[in-house]
Amino acid sequence: MLFQSKRLYFVSVVQEAQAGLLVRLQRQLLGLLSLLLGLFLGIPGVPGPGFVFVALALVLLDFPGKNRLFGLLRHKRWFRVARVMIRQKMRVLLVLPKRALPSQMHS
Repeated sequence: MLFQSKRLYFVSVVQEAQAGLLVRLQRQLLGLLSLLLGLFLGIPGVPGPGFVFVALALVLLDFPGKNRLFGLLRHKRWFRVARVMIRQKMRVLLVLPKRALPSQMHS
């Protein structure tokens, strides 16, 4: 008998400033492992959705220019598909930052 959890987990793209050091290290480690798994699954001949794990790694890892990158990626088809697959398969909703207005992007 299979049980399906109705719980949906929310993962914010932007890290909170008050998050503790242990939480940040865990998130970075999970992002790194997800990136490595995604790159491995992206090798031709290896079955699996590597792009989903690469997209998840981009969400988890903290790097300069992340919000701008998500502003560019949010309209790409492969990113939307990966976001839907992560939500359906892993029950994780990726909360993206709000779109910046054109006047706010250059400041």
